[in-house]
Amino acid sequence: HLPVENICSNLWNYEPKNGSQEELLIYSRSFIAFTSKTPTAGLFVFGEPGVGKTHMCVSIAKELVGTSQEAYYVSAEDYERHRIERVLGPEQVWIIDDLNSSVSVSGMGLFKKVVLNAHNRGGRVFVTSNRGYDELMEHAFIIDPHEKQRYMDRTKGAFKILHVTGESARTKKAWYAEMGPLDLEKLQLRLNEAVNAEDYEVAALLRDQINALK
Repeated sequence: HLPVENICSNLWNYEPKNGSQEELLIYSRSFIAFTSKTPTAGLFVFGEPGVGKTHMCVSIAKELVGTSQEAYYVSAEDYERHRIERVLGPEQVWIIDDLNSSVSVSGMGLFKKVVLNAHNRGGRVFVTSNRGYDELMEHAFIIDPHEKQRYMDRTKGAFKILHVTGESARTKKAWYAEMGPLDLEKLQLRLNEAVNAEDYEVAALLRDQINALK
């Protein structure tokens, strides 16, 4: 299922703010248009939260709906319950969102099986993460380090690795984003009052709001 936060995301309402985000949009369009059945096509996109990774995952999934492509969208929360051995096949498109080093062993197992399936039988794989490819692979093979080099040799060449940077779009869209300097001063006064009253829960919330505005 697609995340509710990004249910309206598509290629046309993604607004790149810098060169790396422009590159993400260009390569995502190429990924969708790729039709060759022989080589594996992969995009591995990493960067801080809020730069458009999930937006692009959802956009790609939507573009593939109604086409002849057999496409699967898997988010981090789906990893544990997905039994992909039942559905793996040739020339599939897999969109794996939010694959981070905190994901369980079974989650990394899903990733490895999907990529090797695409390598052996053709297909496309789009992956997003907060971690870089090499760092994630260190985590993926922590239990079986002898397999790492063989796997890397077979798969890394299939991936175009993109590092997407920028400010979080979520912060800019937050309810307090339009608050000006005067509002910041008011928040600081309320923070001082909360600390003096030893209301530390409210103080923590106010401090987060102030930091986001600076």
